[in-house]
Amino acid sequence: MGFKLQYLCAAAFFLCLMKAVNIKAQCTQPSFESRNAILSSSHLSTQSFPDGSSVTFECEVGHKPVNSRASKSVTCQGTQWTNLELDCTMMKCEAPPAIENGQLEGEPLDSYDYSQVVSYRCNKGFSLIGKPELHCSEDGTFKPDPPKCLDVCPKPEIPHAIRIGGKSPSYELGNFIMYKCENGYKLKGEDYIRCSEKGWRPEPPQCIGGAILKYFGGRGETFQEADTRDDTMRKCEAPPAIENGQLEGEPLDSYDYSQVVSYRCNKGFSLTGSPTLRCSQDGTFKPDPPKCLAAKCQAPPIIENGQIESVSYKCNSGFFLIGSSQLYLSEDGFFKPDPPKCLDVCPTPEIPHAIRIGGKSPPYELGNFLEYKCEDGYTMEEEGYILCTLKGWIPKPPQCIAGYLYFEKRIERQRSSF
Repeated sequence: MGFKLQYLCAAAFFLCLMKAVNIKAQCTQPSFESRNAILSSSHLSTQSFPDGSSVTFECEVGHKPVNSRASKSVTCQGTQWTNLELDCTMMKCEAPPAIENGQLEGEPLDSYDYSQVVSYRCNKGFSLIGKPELHCSEDGTFKPDPPKCLDVCPKPEIPHAIRIGGKSPSYELGNFIMYKCENGYKLKGEDYIRCSEKGWRPEPPQCIGGAILKYFGGRGETFQEADTRDDTMRKCEAPPAIENGQLEGEPLDSYDYSQVVSYRCNKGFSLTGSPTLRCSQDGTFKPDPPKCLAAKCQAPPIIENGQIESVSYKCNSGFFLIGSSQLYLSEDGFFKPDPPKCLDVCPTPEIPHAIRIGGKSPPYELGNFLEYKCEDGYTMEEEGYILCTLKGWIPKPPQCIAGYLYFEKRIERQRSSF
């Protein structure tokens, strides 16, 4: 009997030794988060690497190498990776530029971290042209270009005109003025003007004299021409509908003189023209209604004595950007680095007989979590709480196994462990 046990143990040892020889050493996907470095996009989809494999890292978006000569690659040796020399630090921007007739909101700092935002405002009487907010970009400069503060809409000087709507000076973008003429004068032009980046649109009106005239007939009779002022204010019918857009608010059956309506476009369409129309003296809405055109981006225009320096990418909802979001035009005429990838690192888990009891509905992004429980009659295998990371769901999503199958699997695993 003792001879048989010794024989069985020797055979089992020999079998285990054979299996060990057949299993090749390999490394799991490396991570060096403390160095602000991420795995190059070409390696992200691989979870394990054979002995001798080499992979490269790059700095996270908004970071730069501490030492530009440091190696960016590591090698799998057995089951361990060699040390990564690359160490990345966050980009910083110097104080943003000052602008004429305007200033920064708050006190300027000596330096700003990547993605930090500053805001500008204009002095009273000046309109801000451009973006009011700039952010510290990946290359250590503030973008976009700072705005300008311009007096685009000086106070209109219209003799014999009376302001009956709008605000008093000074004027900024979006402000409007409505006029009428003094008795004895007739309005030439539109009575409603709005401040735009190109100044007052339409041009300010004029008040022309000679509304009441006298002349003599052949027999010496005196005649008086009727007052040419038009005090009759007609109503406007409902404004026209536009394709792929709609009115803000419920339309009325009719509108009073000078009443304003606004349009907006449906999602995926951009508005061309004036978004606001006004009921004019002749009983029609002016200007012509805007159009809603399918939103699309054309290639940016070429400028004289200049060139495109960079392009930016962003991912659709539910996808995570891996790599650099901004590419720059290099000396060899190509954009670098390689374009990023938008990956669904955390697809919706498909777990039959599981019920979500915590977390959000799809799509999922980095940092989102899910918590599950199993339906009655099913037992959970693995953890019920999972977190979305760059490596996907960690730990892996659980399974809900029927009660009798769960215990059969446990017995089977216990048998295989002997």
